[in-house]
Amino acid sequence: MFNLICKAFDYNIHPVIGKYLEQNGWTYIGVGSFRQAYRRKETVIKVPRNEEGFEDNITEAYAYRKYRNNPGKHGIIYAPCRLLPSGCLMMPFVKRQPYDKLPEWAQGIDGGQAGLYKDRLVAYDTGYDSKHENKEAFQWAKLIETISQI
Repeated sequence: MFNLICKAFDYNIHPVIGKYLEQNGWTYIGVGSFRQAYRRKETVIKVPRNEEGFEDNITEAYAYRKYRNNPGKHGIIYAPCRLLPSGCLMMPFVKRQPYDKLPEWAQGIDGGQAGLYKDRLVAYDTGYDSKHENKEAFQWAKLIETISQI
């Protein structure tokens, strides 16, 4: 059974997570508008930097659980991932593919953020493209409807 400990984004806790990851062998690999990412071997952890990143982590985890290896709305095939009790998102490292080699469904993902995982194409950053899943995702995570964009 899934149990999300953080019920809202906490600006005081999440900066500590990045430091903890780095002290435990994770390498900082980049930052976006809403999340920063760390990698160890073939695993990535996305740490939310703000409320939108927290929401994106929840929505991506929910969408993957809902669709698994099948295309979701708009044909998106989600990379395997799981939401950690802290609100961080854990997923395998996905090797990005050049935009011009992506099929139409993947070119439609914000920034064409799709690549190969076990020889199949998956999207690895779909927070923006999965907003239509937010309400169900927040119910799944047992959050009270105070999250910004329901």
